[in-house]
Amino acid sequence: LDSRDASNRIEQAKAGLAAAESQFKNAEAYYNRIKKLHEEQSATEQHLDNALTQYEATKAGASVSRNQLAEARNQLDYFNIKAPFGGFVTSRTVDVGDMGAPGAPLVTVEMQDSLKIVTTLSERDVGKVTAGQSVLVEIGKTRSQARVESVVPAGDPSTRRFKVRLVMQNEDGTLLS
Repeated sequence: LDSRDASNRIEQAKAGLAAAESQFKNAEAYYNRIKKLHEEQSATEQHLDNALTQYEATKAGASVSRNQLAEARNQLDYFNIKAPFGGFVTSRTVDVGDMGAPGAPLVTVEMQDSLKIVTTLSERDVGKVTAGQSVLVEIGKTRSQARVESVVPAGDPSTRRFKVRLVMQNEDGTLLS
């Protein structure tokens, strides 16, 4: 996503932090001078109070600026879209300039190193497979072992068939989704 505005906010926050830290260092040095003069009875209590107030205010300002910079950096993470796994973008549902909406898909990403297969078995055959079992799958001319991930215990009343979910390794990418 276009992150120029977020990057600009980070630069502004960096500049604001540099200014706030500079003011804090100056206020700290001033406070220490006034404190020493007060100890030598060369500065009034009010001078000391004013220097302390300025010191604490600039310290708080520097803290706020640090938090603003951290927040701006965190916001930048929202502009990078990362899949939770390695794969290939197989379709895109948005175009450049479109607004994204929370929960709305932007792209479809598929892993090719393992494939999920959903098939059905008859009422007679469903009892022959259990979750975790290894089965032989034939797709075209390709034969490979797959692991039964789950067997849906409720069948389709009209076809009397049961869904079976399999996971098959495809490290070489021979089979396409």
